[in-house]
Formats: sequence, structure tokens, C-alpha cells
Amino acid sequence: MRTFILSSALGIFLMLTIAASCQLSFLDNQPPPGGLSSKDVNTAELQKPGVSTPQNLFSDFLDMWEEVSSMSPAEIDSLSETELLSLSDPVRQATENTPYFSEQTLQDIGEPLQEIALNFKTIPQSQHQSLSRGIENSLNAGESTTGKSPEEIRELLKLLASYESSACGEIFNQQNEFILLSPGDSFNIANQVCPAGTTFLIRKGIHPGQSVLSSKTGNKWIGLDGAIMDGEDTVYRAFSGSINENQIAWLELRNYHLHGIFSTNNPSDILITHTTFRDIAPDSSGQDYGALKFDNASNITVSHSHFENVASGVRFRFSSGPLGVINNSALNSGRNFFQCDQCRGGGIQINRNSMERTDAYGIAVLEDWINLFKSHGDSTNWIQVNQNRARGHSLSGSGSFIMLGDAGGSYQEAIGNIGVNPGQVGMGVAGGENIKVEANAMYSVPWDSSNVAYYSALYSPSCGNHQFPNVEDGAEPNRANWICGDEFNCHNPPRMNYAWTDGKCDIDLEEIRNSVQVDRSMGPDIWDEWLNE
Repeated sequence: MRTFILSSALGIFLMLTIAASCQLSFLDNQPPPGGLSSKDVNTAELQKPGVSTPQNLFSDFLDMWEEVSSMSPAEIDSLSETELLSLSDPVRQATENTPYFSEQTLQDIGEPLQEIALNFKTIPQSQHQSLSRGIENSLNAGESTTGKSPEEIRELLKLLASYESSACGEIFNQQNEFILLSPGDSFNIANQVCPAGTTFLIRKGIHPGQSVLSSKTGNKWIGLDGAIMDGEDTVYRAFSGSINENQIAWLELRNYHLHGIFSTNNPSDILITHTTFRDIAPDSSGQDYGALKFDNASNITVSHSHFENVASGVRFRFSSGPLGVINNSALNSGRNFFQCDQCRGGGIQINRNSMERTDAYGIAVLEDWINLFKSHGDSTNWIQVNQNRARGHSLSGSGSFIMLGDAGGSYQEAIGNIGVNPGQVGMGVAGGENIKVEANAMYSVPWDSSNVAYYSALYSPSCGNHQFPNVEDGAEPNRANWICGDEFNCHNPPRMNYAWTDGKCDIDLEEIRNSVQVDRSMGPDIWDEWLNE
């Protein structure tokens, strides 16, 4: 909390004026909340060795800021022009290609910027494209200058020395409460100098080598149509470190070497929506690397996003609900599209996702499209894996579409899912307790490892109450047209293999087979039965 020492009515007036203009000062000569010092940043942890990216400039900027923060305004004023230019080299590099738009031009784009920033969660793509196009047209037609004069740099150094957040609007284009980032602007410097809770609107175009380390609490990163953060396979991650209460939308994150977004810093209250992850972690295993990985997370939502050519899609470890992965699409999502590794609690939903495989990506084969490993829902709020669809498989002899109860777990359900040749198993319940499989449709042609559409078995320390409801229970039954081609598991293949159990989890072979409706006319066109609500 900031403390202001002001007097009487004049003080109150000044407080209101400062707050309204978003020009709050960081008092007591302390770094801005959530800011990093130069000792916190090791470029070797941000990028491949031997390369130069905007992260090198960011590190130099922090060194400069540390030096400037020890100087008084008088000392900065006393610098000769040569001394000034030498000291300020990082900030001059950071601003030399920034187009600084006139006040009138920024006012002209204020309304569409606000419409995107306020409605980014629900705005239709066509409207987002139209507003973005209007903004870019206004900027391209408006007046702008590039670079800053030595005296402007001197004044900027004084703002940085006193930790004034107005430095944010001097380095970058500011329109009311929004910061506009153009290609060439440093995202990490923007995150460093701008106050927590800033909304960054990212212009159309490729933003090469950009990364955000420990995004400040409450920040929003919203792309205009065609905004691309490109790691060029030299930068490790687009976003890493702390990222609490952040919202990321309408961006394409591509060519990052290890992760798109990665945090083990107890990330919480995060929304990722309308974001594309493309070509992430090409030389790595999806067990550890991929588009999204969060450890010790809570209240995370990933929605309306696309994953293409990634070592894995979404992975949560040691995390607690609510966790939502909803209405996404994937093409070649590596080892898994989704895995919950030791998650627990209510509000965990993996619903209405569409996944396809046409080729391998990363160094690990596709195992389970969706996997719940040692994960426990709440007795009144089960983990949902509902209304997803998957098509295509690797050559793995152990992979499946949906794997529940893997190594244990409880209170999980899989309802209304559609699998078309999705693995050696359609849906497996490999252990755990209180797990329900209902109203799913599984189709497979015979191939070397195609095994069974549905199974229940004790492959974990304990299991019980595996539920496969049928019409006698008033439920819509599971359906299957699954032809086994696996000589080890099926005698004299190819032959129908729609359901199996070892009878150890409160369901016997007759019960599980009676719960599945065999439909030999069912084909790959069940893919089109999918409802994405």
C-alpha cells in the first residue's frame, strides 16, 4: 500500500488528480511493486546461449536503472551530453525505433482500444478484426516521430531515478490507462517500468524475441488482430515466473524453445483466452515442456485457444481447483493435450475441447490425449472430462483417448466424449474410486495396437465404485464400434472388443459389457456429432 503525506483540501485534490491521470509515484525510493533488479535476471535462463535478443537489452536496462537510481536529479542534470549518452544507451536503444504518436492520433484510437480491452473475453473474432484494422489504419495515417532527444532522455532518467510510473508513458505510447506496444518495443521493459495492473495492447505484426519475466500482478496482455510473439526458437519462454491475476488474450505465441507459458510460483487467478500456441518445444518431451505448464496453481482458465505443433498442450501439477480447460482446439499436441498431475478440489473442468493428430511433435509420442494422474475431485463437485473429441493416434501401445484414475484418484467423470481412432484404448479407468463413464462414443479400425473401447481395472493401489451407467439406470449408454487389432490382447484379431474389466473395482464383466451399446454401423462420421456449446 502506498502512503501519501499531503495536507488539507489541497492534498485531497492532488490525490484525486494524480489517481485520475494514472501518474502515481513510487515513494520512499523503492523499486516498483513486483519489479526486478539486475541480480534477478540471468539472460542464460531466458534464452539459448550465444544469441542476442531483447532479453540482453532488458538486462542492460536493469543495470542502467540500478545505476541511475543512486543518482539525484541534480547529478543527472550535471552529466555532460557524452556521459548522458553513454549512461542512457539501453533506454535509447529501447526507444530508437518506437513510433511516438501524436496526442490526437492516440485520442482517435481511444474508443476502439477501450472496446477491445473491456470486451476481449467475449468479443467475436470478426469484431476484434474490424476494430484492430481501424486502429492500425488510424495509426498508419496519424502523425508520429521516432527516438528521443538527449534532453528528453535526461528527463526520462530522472523519472526512472525517482521510480515515477509516469516513465511508463514516456517510454511507450499511452492512451488513458492503456499502453500500446509496437513491434520493437521491449515487453520486459514495459512490464518493469509500468505499474501493476497495466493493460498492454499489442499491435499487429511480429514481435521477435520477446519474453515477459514475472509479469506484475493484475497485468493484461491483449493482442490486436495479427499480434505475434515469436521466440525464434532462441528464447525459452514467452511468459515465465510470477503471473498472478494476469489475463492473456488474442495473441499468437510461436517458436518458443521450451514453453509458451510456464510458472511454478503458485500461479493463481489467471485467464488465457483466444490465444494460439504454435511450434513450442520442438526438441523436448511433453512430460516436462510444452505450451502451458503450471505447478501449484489455482483458479486458472484456458479457453477458446488453439494449440498446434506443441510438445504438450496444458499440464497442471500439484494444483487445486477451479481449473478450466474449455472450448479449445488442438492439432498435433505432442505427448498429451491435457494432464492433471496430482490435482485436487472442485471446479476442475476439461470440457468441449477438439483434438486431432496428423503428425508427431516433440520427442515423446502421443500417449493419452487427456490424463488424470493421482487427481481427486470433490465429492460434491467431480472432475469433469465432458464433451471432448479426439481423432488420430501415435504408434504407442499404451496410449488412450481419456485415462481416468491413473495411479489412483477419485470423483471423476467422463461424459459425452467422442473418439475416432484415438489410441490403443478409448477410455480407461485404471484405478481410483468413484469414477463415472457415461454417454461416450468410441470408434476404431483395427491396427497393431488397437485394443478396447472401454475398460475398468485395478492398476493402482486401490479402486472402487467404477460406474458405467446404462439405459436401465436411466442413463444414455456408452456406444462402441471398436475393432481390436492387437494380437496380444485379442485372440484371432481383428474382432470387436468394446468393453473389459478385471472385476476388481465394483463392476464385473457382464455389467460393463451390458452398459455399452455395440453399433457396427457407427463410423468415423461420429466426429460430426460433437456439440461445442
